[in-house]
Amino acid sequence: MAVKQFYHDIDGVKIGILKDWRFNPLTTALRTTLGGTLNASHEGLAVFDTDLNQMFYWDGTTWVSGTAPITGAMTYKGTYANLAVAPGTSVDGDVYYLTTAGTLTWAGITFNPTAVVQVGDLVIRRDATNWDVVQGNTVLASETNPGDIEIATQTEVNTGTDDARAVTPLKLATYVSNQALAKTYFASGVTLVANTAFTVNHNLNLQNKDAFVISVKDSAGSEVGVDVDSVNLNSLTVESSVAATNITITVIGR
Repeated sequence: MAVKQFYHDIDGVKIGILKDWRFNPLTTALRTTLGGTLNASHEGLAVFDTDLNQMFYWDGTTWVSGTAPITGAMTYKGTYANLAVAPGTSVDGDVYYLTTAGTLTWAGITFNPTAVVQVGDLVIRRDATNWDVVQGNTVLASETNPGDIEIATQTEVNTGTDDARAVTPLKLATYVSNQALAKTYFASGVTLVANTAFTVNHNLNLQNKDAFVISVKDSAGSEVGVDVDSVNLNSLTVESSVAATNITITVIGR
């Protein structure tokens, strides 16, 4: 037996109380069938879709969801596992939780900032050709993979065997200071005036002003005999008994 669908116009101004009243409950199929019989004169007719648990109203030409979406709002759509094919019915703002790791290759889609994803990442549709990827889990960083990394302790820096933690400038400077590593100063094209002290500002910040060795060579690479006097932690003087040009000076200290 066919189910007869009907409706009535109700003037709410003349009604004080409606008891046991509800919108006409229809399945999606019946709502679609009813829509085929409606026209512009039925604008405002409302029904309840029992398949979708959602209100719909007739705008004069088509059914419109009674729960209009908020422009720009995100809608959680659940889990998604296909890295090769995009969701078929997605709209702007849809959010999916990925259950597969790998590289997204959805045709015609650009992923920001990267198409490489992990299980637990979220993908959000920005528009028809752009999706945003939001990291949803913790990924350890490596030489080839961006992610989280722990800062090394001073002991780990001093030991020098840990390859999974990062070194900060302060801990590196502390390590160098503790090790009292040698530092080098080099200058070339120096001209020495006979019996005149030449100041070398090496700026090595020596631990002791005498903790250095120096080499003075001519253009042929031969060592030149000079008088050397340490001035302070960052400078010294050299003095030659004869004039010399194109001299190289190397200072190594700590």
